Amino acid sequence: MLAAFQAEQKGVTATNWEPIRIETSDAAGNQAQLRSWSNTRQNGELVMTYQWGLWPDESPWKLRVEFSKQSGFTDDESWTVQNLPVSPGSQQEMWNYNNQNSRTKPAFAETTLNGIHLKIFPAIQFTNQFGGNGDKPGGFRVHADQPLDGMQLRIVKAASDQGRDLQSYNGSSWGGNDRQFQMQNMRNTRR
Repeated sequence: MLAAFQAEQKGVTATNWEPIRIETSDAAGNQAQLRSWSNTRQNGELVMTYQWGLWPDESPWKLRVEFSKQSGFTDDESWTVQNLPVSPGSQQEMWNYNNQNSRTKPAFAETTLNGIHLKIFPAIQFTNQFGGNGDKPGGFRVHADQPLDGMQLRIVKAASDQGRDLQSYNGSSWGGNDRQFQMQNMRNTRR
């Protein structure tokens, strides 16, 4: 499916926002929550491609779309963390991390943004998972002191201690106090 949007901020076309999630519902009460497969800009419109989740013949559909800011962050919207330690571990260790651990295990760094206190925990390079071409994935968690419902945390840039850019999959949770970020290939990253 395709959905096209025109985004403006204070009357000016906004190019730093894009759709990331869409919820559809129909007259029968069926619902589907879907993430964007891809976003492009065509003729001044943001075009989101996603897999439809409802029966096409059951109309009308109601849409709820979540947008995320991609660039142009102000100082009170960003947090720079350097030298985040990396240790070996399993992907399950990162996924099993819960709010209790977030309160009892030591964070590597903490800050407060827009009244929300955030903690970042050391990264884990997965020892039980390998990608193609010798990729060594990993990830880390961020915990907030209150639910982040309706808020998106995003990695603007991640680099290894060797200065290599690291590709990430941003914030894999849609609710609650925690966000998990998975790195595609950490190779021999130590920080």
